[in-house]
Amino acid sequence: MGIRRSNTSSELTSPARFLVDRNQPDAKKYLENILNGDHGVEGIAIHDKDGCCIVKVSTPACPESAMGVKYLSAFSVLSDQAAKMNMEKNKKIFHMYSKHQVVQFRLDPVILTVVAAASANTGYLSSLDVTLEPLLQRLQPLVRPH
Repeated sequence: MGIRRSNTSSELTSPARFLVDRNQPDAKKYLENILNGDHGVEGIAIHDKDGCCIVKVSTPACPESAMGVKYLSAFSVLSDQAAKMNMEKNKKIFHMYSKHQVVQFRLDPVILTVVAAASANTGYLSSLDVTLEPLLQRLQPLVRPH
């Protein structure tokens, strides 16, 4: 697996401060605040390219299959295949289904996956990488690059 544990903790800059550890409730609470907002977000996973989660939160409306290892790791596979066809690696990919939409962001070596209702504002979802950037930058050292 690509996750490396860190025994050190540091403060993050705004929007919030976190202790970086997969068991820290502060990071989960921050992500849960996004879930509890009025934007239709049903699940958020921060993981490595193999789908191994660092932090994951979801509501009961979020399909379990969308937060599973097989689905989470698919983005890396698709992105790597696109790169082999002389295209750059994807930075974002949007999936639309009848009841849900999924947005995945590549912030090497960390990947952010957001699952939302089909009616959710896609523009809001596409900006979550900026909103979560301080947390994602702090988590990057925990994941070993491939």
